[in-house]
Amino acid sequence: MIGIKKRFSKKLDPAVDKALQRTIDYARESISTIPDPEKPSREKKEIISVGQKRFENNTNYIWPEVKKLVEMDFHIEEIRQMLNDFMKGEGESNPLNDLPEDVKKELKTKIDEAVKKAVKELEKEIEEGEKSGKDVKEIKGILEGIKSGKEVPYPIDELSDDTKKELEKLFNKLPRQKREELGDKAKKQLEDLEDAANKGLEGKLNKDKPESHQERREREAKEKKAEKDKEETERERKELEKKLEELRREKMTEYDKAYEEVADIINSLYSRLARFFLPERHPKWQKGYPTGSRLDVEKAMQAEADPRYLDKIWERKTIPHKFDYRFSILVDLSGSMQGEKIEETFKGVVVLAEVLEKLGIQYEILGFQDEIIPYKDFKEKLTKEVRERLLIAKREPFNNGVHNKAGWSSDGYCLKESYQRLLQNLGKDNFLIVLSDGMPEPDSEHSGSEYDLDKVAKDIIQEKRIKLIGLGLGPDTEHVKEYYPHGFANMKMKVTEEERRQGQKDFTEAFADLLEDMIKHPENY
Repeated sequence: MIGIKKRFSKKLDPAVDKALQRTIDYARESISTIPDPEKPSREKKEIISVGQKRFENNTNYIWPEVKKLVEMDFHIEEIRQMLNDFMKGEGESNPLNDLPEDVKKELKTKIDEAVKKAVKELEKEIEEGEKSGKDVKEIKGILEGIKSGKEVPYPIDELSDDTKKELEKLFNKLPRQKREELGDKAKKQLEDLEDAANKGLEGKLNKDKPESHQERREREAKEKKAEKDKEETERERKELEKKLEELRREKMTEYDKAYEEVADIINSLYSRLARFFLPERHPKWQKGYPTGSRLDVEKAMQAEADPRYLDKIWERKTIPHKFDYRFSILVDLSGSMQGEKIEETFKGVVVLAEVLEKLGIQYEILGFQDEIIPYKDFKEKLTKEVRERLLIAKREPFNNGVHNKAGWSSDGYCLKESYQRLLQNLGKDNFLIVLSDGMPEPDSEHSGSEYDLDKVAKDIIQEKRIKLIGLGLGPDTEHVKEYYPHGFANMKMKVTEEERRQGQKDFTEAFADLLEDMIKHPENY
């Protein structure tokens, strides 16, 4: 820009000339303070001071002017892109038709002149390039774009101020989305020009050249495509998982669905009880016995000096406590159990069955109306067939009393029958658990005082052969405390969020806790 005569070229754009006039003194000052490598280093304090001054000049005075030029170039390119789009359009809807006639005439004339000038200059450049053996493929592409009308020159320096103002007004009237589109095109065009300039300036030995705008756009496009492909793959994966889940749930039985709801309770309870049974499976050596199967070397050495230790020099393996449980669960299946009660009770039965099965504890599951309905006996494994049989129990309250001729439950008779079944398969700790939601009714079919619930319960308690527990399902079940030595009345089937925050639990959770306590502390029942 500045020649040997130290003045600016007269061909400079007026805006550029003004920017240079405003910044030249600051630029000279910054250059003059750059340390001379040939001279001794200055004091560190001085170097910091002049460095701060250069930063201040560049940041506060030079960069704002450069920024204005960059923004001006960008906006000029936006106008050119607008013309580029609208010059191709035809018909009354073309926005250029809204311009005043004199503006349209001047614009057409100046653009035609600019096209002719550009074509002439490019053809000359191509001719010279071919003579010198340069690659002119890119220049030919630009020439072809101008000739075909794909690229329209914008001779801003040749236009009158009125025409520039009209074009500015036209641009400002455009919808925001259209202006953003033109801005994107302008940015790309200027980046391409910058890339072309950098390519011409870069040296052959420059191995660390920065990424060009074109390379950046290609990289970002690849990254965007990769991200889009990743999102599409993720969407397809989720859709496939959803379909598979739907298919899985279609094939799930009611038992499977109930198990899925209480799986966390089952796993947690089993884990706690498995730890409880661990000492039985892994007995340890205990010291301090007068006889045993392994010598305690330390005590034997002490006994050599002190005979009093002779009766403590042996170790024995602990004889594990033999756990031997039997559980019989008797579930009320009368019509009053329909709805939430049987749904939640069934989940509790699933928890009991799955956990006891994993632990290898024998158990029996019975239903009752006016007679006993067996679903699983002590010696059976929890097979697919048994699980399907338990589903019948869940539907029993809705079957209009297939097993219930009287329409109500015969509590005393069914309790006695289940007790007799349990006596045929006793273990060390035996539990008979009754789940019912209503007061026992008079038993006309099994008449006689021997089937009165109060008498049957008292007889069982007096024999002391089993532990009898009664659970009252839902409200108004205080009677279980009258008949059963361990009665739990008014058990909630489902609790609200507020009740849960207060520490209350659903029936399934409370039943799991009770089962754990029975196994860990049978002496309390």
